Amino acid sequence: MSVDVVTAGETMLALRGSGPLRLGGSLATSIAGAESNVAVGMSRLGHRVAWAGRVGDDESGALVLRTLAAEGVECGGVVRDGDRATGML
Repeated sequence: MSVDVVTAGETMLALRGSGPLRLGGSLATSIAGAESNVAVGMSRLGHRVAWAGRVGDDESGALVLRTLAAEGVECGGVVRDGDRATGML
């Protein structure tokens, strides 16, 4: 696949709270990272985009890849690292 834009960097699992956990607030998961944010934005504008980076070979890494793929971002240059966990924010 030829691409118009390639971004590279760290994308992490983001946990966002709806309120204090001690009072029953819940956490929602999403992904965060400047490079992946740019990749998603460019894809939504109609560009062919790829993101290159490294994620853990874990559920968080799978979420990163699924989310980016669902946004039309090519992730063929991503390394899934079995020795490190995906970063968390």
